[in-house]
Amino acid sequence: MAHMPLGYNLLWVTVGWIGLPVFLFSLIRPKRRATAAHRLTLRSDAPQPKGRRPIWIHALSVGEVASAEPLVDGLRRALPGHPLVFSTATLTGMQTARKLFADKVDGLFYSPYDVLFAVLRIVRRVDPALVLLVETDIWPNFISALRRRHVPVLLVNARLSRQTYRGYRLLGRFARRVLSGFSHIGAQSQRDARRFADLLGGVEQIEVTGNIKFDRTAPLDPEATGRALRLHWGIDPAQVVILLGSTHEGEETTGFALLERLRAAGHAPLLIVAPRDPNRAEVVVRQARGRGLATMTVTRIDQTLSAGAATVLVVAALGLLQPLYALADIAFVGGSLVAEGGHNPLEPAACGTPILFGPDMSDFAAIAAQLMAAGGAWRVADGEQWYTACHRLIAQPSVRKEMGHRALQVFQSNKGAVQRTLAMVQQALPPGEERKS
Repeated sequence: MAHMPLGYNLLWVTVGWIGLPVFLFSLIRPKRRATAAHRLTLRSDAPQPKGRRPIWIHALSVGEVASAEPLVDGLRRALPGHPLVFSTATLTGMQTARKLFADKVDGLFYSPYDVLFAVLRIVRRVDPALVLLVETDIWPNFISALRRRHVPVLLVNARLSRQTYRGYRLLGRFARRVLSGFSHIGAQSQRDARRFADLLGGVEQIEVTGNIKFDRTAPLDPEATGRALRLHWGIDPAQVVILLGSTHEGEETTGFALLERLRAAGHAPLLIVAPRDPNRAEVVVRQARGRGLATMTVTRIDQTLSAGAATVLVVAALGLLQPLYALADIAFVGGSLVAEGGHNPLEPAACGTPILFGPDMSDFAAIAAQLMAAGGAWRVADGEQWYTACHRLIAQPSVRKEMGHRALQVFQSNKGAVQRTLAMVQQALPPGEERKS
């Protein structure tokens, strides 16, 4: 890939000057202040290799960071002793990365903004042997700087939503030029591969590796995990637990209305709400209490609760979803009842929990379609259908059990993406980097 066009970097300069007051004003937000200096490389935790050049893995934010866990584990097994470094672009992404990878990688740091001076500084400092971008976060200067240093760049677990694909098509040759900087693209599905091939004008560097999220480790025994958590939190074994995972603004209020209707119909479920952004938890708690719902806040799995006295639990921390999906009898995947593209439905599937989601699962369309076709998930168009689905699942435990079993089967039958991705990585590693000790 050649140097990025001068126009692209002039655009950055122009936008930078025009947008400087807005950027400075945004530093009022603690989350922005925490990342801006690092992403401008005014400060950086990026490691400087003292021996072998590392493999650099980059994931945009929380979802992509979590999905990278089986890949990091696989790289540790396949390339023992090879340095691994990991970057992300957001504060919540970094918090998740520290929880998952603190003892698995040789460095954790923020990726730079795609301004030339910041990109060049970090790339020179890290000096990677190979770079893996997980799913998305494709930036022209970053890819160009790596390729000028003859560093292979792989896009792994790659997906293209319909909206992103249309946007890239509008960019025409520029998009093709950027994407041609990848030495390999490992697509999640045939549909993703076709979209990349259309943008690139060929399939030479593209293969379908599958979705590495299927290779995430589920709780060793989801049933035992769920029973233990019920006991610890004082939840009646017979009480149905409905979990709303990764919710966005607007979905919680619909969920509270759902709970009120279910209670009016004679059911008494416990509703657990886990906002996508845990900083919204306080607002969600106020909304629930404003409706007269007895509400408690959860910040840790080992927290001591008397959940029997609560109608709603609101999760105010990251990293708790997997054990909560093991606890739940019904899971709703957030970001789908509003136009946010949905979130990962594989976490509840891995626990054998029946899955509901709204009309917009465009970011996970292939997985959602598989789950629906197998009978492991139902799509609900609105609050009315959501109520109907929950009412049926609460009233018919056998339907709930069969639906969860089918979701688990979909999860188990799609494993193997990590091994295919690792084969692609080993093929792309420069000679002499594969297995040095």
